[in-house]
Amino acid sequence: MLAQNNEGLDGISADGVDTEVSTTIPELSEVQGGINLFSVKPTVFSLSHQLNLEPLQQSKLEELLKEKAQADFEAWQLFSKSATFNADDTEYYQQRYEEQMVNNSSEYQNALKNTLSVDQLEQYQRYEQKQAELIVMQKRSMLINTLKRVGLSDYQKEDVKRLSAEAYALPKQIKLGMAGSPYANLQARIDFDKLNQIKALFTDEQLKSINL
Repeated sequence: MLAQNNEGLDGISADGVDTEVSTTIPELSEVQGGINLFSVKPTVFSLSHQLNLEPLQQSKLEELLKEKAQADFEAWQLFSKSATFNADDTEYYQQRYEEQMVNNSSEYQNALKNTLSVDQLEQYQRYEQKQAELIVMQKRSMLINTLKRVGLSDYQKEDVKRLSAEAYALPKQIKLGMAGSPYANLQARIDFDKLNQIKALFTDEQLKSINL
């Protein structure tokens, strides 16, 4: 997976989760408004049309998703701070972070059962599926576009196209509340063998030029 703030392939755990810890950790007050404005509200707006929500349902969904998105951020923030100052225990804090994300997701889905109908919940799940598929497509495109910067030969172009299509896959579980929560643990799963095969196509100089 390409790293969040650069286009390298470091900082990835065995299950395909980006574990690179940023040394710049934003405070909740700095991101709270942004999460709501740029993630929660657009997602709820889209869902309100696709699920044909009543005004009260839309309002409650926005409240629940906002709470989950903020809880996800707080879990990520705690992990980042803990792993930054206790680098030797990163794996332990990663596990705690993932457990908290599971709890956040479970609480959100349980709360939704009192807000949405069974049919609406099924439609919501299909919406999340489409969003996850979009992320996989974006990851593949990002990888291909990054590699194109080095000026590929015809041979490299064909192999990069083939391997990039196989390098990313959907997460094992796609849960409600991933879309709209930017700090949710929503990542495309990674086939490291395919990524290593892609790396093997390039010279050391080419790899350095694109930070691989």
